[in-house]
Amino acid sequence: QKELIEITIINPDLLSYTKDIINKKIDEIMTLKCSRNQAINFIKGYPIYLKKGMDDVNQKIASLEQLGYTNHQARYIIIAAPFVCNMQLSDIKYKLKELEALGFNEEQALKMTALFPHLFNISAKTIRTKMNELIAFNLDIDHVITFLSKNPSLILQDTKQIKQKLDFYGISNMYNAILVNPKYLNQDIETSYARYMYFYDQNIIINDDTCQRIFIPKQEFEETYKVTDEDLKKQYDYYATHEKIK
Repeated sequence: QKELIEITIINPDLLSYTKDIINKKIDEIMTLKCSRNQAINFIKGYPIYLKKGMDDVNQKIASLEQLGYTNHQARYIIIAAPFVCNMQLSDIKYKLKELEALGFNEEQALKMTALFPHLFNISAKTIRTKMNELIAFNLDIDHVITFLSKNPSLILQDTKQIKQKLDFYGISNMYNAILVNPKYLNQDIETSYARYMYFYDQNIIINDDTCQRIFIPKQEFEETYKVTDEDLKKQYDYYATHEKIK
């Protein structure tokens, strides 16, 4: 009941739909293999779906498949970024061409927007600015392309924080692992530093081949090593150490 109230508050026009109809529509969206919460968020972001129905959604998915996305990718894009349903196919093609003009190949452009559909809402100018900022930090253009194509959400990360992480992973012999899996850059520097120093004090070598343990999920890390990230960050304070070095 609370969920239905939220939907109608955001979109008062939906008050004309009964609870049973909205629930039915939610169930229909869930056939795309998403959770109920995701289905509700989809309707909040694309309320006209209640009028247009699943045929419209399936048509959007088919259009994305024609562009080169897999069915799984197309479904994810629609659910994660409902606003894409309001985009013309020509606009989606234009965004992909913009990415290619920035130096990404066709496969990378498709993968980037599939991983991070909100990229459709980010201007080419913003992406170019991020690339130039990273290049200004003496990063190789090929590395910048690799980082952003594999982890496009980095476009919204603070550039100085990205450089801060890359510097640390570089001196800690983890840079090549970051190139292979740029998603590691999503972890905050405080956690990475504290875990690294913890292993260092345990005489456990961390490098490109063994650094996966630095980036395992919080619960898994704490259950495995019987220590919390919070305690480690108090013991090994990245910023306190950094200030001393400066």
